[in-house]
Amino acid sequence: ITYKALGSLDPTADLTTQRGRVFKLQNETHHLFVGLYPGTTYYFTLKASTNKGFGPPVTTRIATKIA
Repeated sequence: ITYKALGSLDPTADLTTQRGRVFKLQNETHHLFVGLYPGTTYYFTLKASTNKGFGPPVTTRIATKIA
């Protein structure tokens, strides 16, 4: 899973650090992302694999709520 911030409702938010990559084991089915900024839109891309290799990536855009 990779993620990257696209934009924020807070013009002072430093989005340069709002990106990352998470690796999951085959039996893990969820992940809790912490430290995301409120009111910020992120792109998340998921690439899954089997013993035959990687499938096509899936990308979605998600916005965090403002407290």
